Amino acid sequence: MTPQLSELVFPVMTYALDLKDRLDEGEDLDLEAEQRQLMDRLRSETEVRRLADYAGDGSVFLGARYALTCWIDELFIVYSPWADAWKERILELALYGSRDRAWKFWDQAEIALRRPNAPRVATPPGPDALEAFFLCTALGFRGKYLENPAKVRELMEEMRPQVTRTSPWPAPRDLGAGTNVEPLAGRAALGRAIAVYGGLCLALLIVFLILLSALGFLGR
Repeated sequence: MTPQLSELVFPVMTYALDLKDRLDEGEDLDLEAEQRQLMDRLRSETEVRRLADYAGDGSVFLGARYALTCWIDELFIVYSPWADAWKERILELALYGSRDRAWKFWDQAEIALRRPNAPRVATPPGPDALEAFFLCTALGFRGKYLENPAKVRELMEEMRPQVTRTSPWPAPRDLGAGTNVEPLAGRAALGRAIAVYGGLCLALLIVFLILLSALGFLGR
């Protein structure tokens, strides 16, 4: 992932994972205030206008930001104590006016994969957009495949060659549900990730924080 897009994607993921950790630890948090923090990070309008892979084309392809939005909604609806309250005020509805993440995430992933049967877009998404969908899946998004882990594995394996062509990504963390793709490979995977991102200081720090949080989930 390019530094430009990683500076938008990774802070959102890091904040969401940290927020879930704080909830799991019993911290008393304000849902509305935390959702505002997340939406502020998702919007980042100055950079968004320059990055089609993040914001999409405004019509057919919704970009990495939509993938992140779906992932965050599912993270707090399926895996957190805020489930009932979050369902009443999902980020997808606030940002996109829809409640379709269960199937629409995967339709958008097909566009990012450039499948022949996917809707045509004026500017085909680049590998950064696909990597965002891959990461969201690796970090627990399932949508309509919540009870079909085999299908999730199949889709991840389809994405993986394009995502790992430039920089490998370690296995996802386990969020505690039985439908996860595979367990995190442990501290060895974290070490490999650090080596891969060694030349990108900012990206290294963000990736390290995400993976450290992931290991925290495994320890629960």
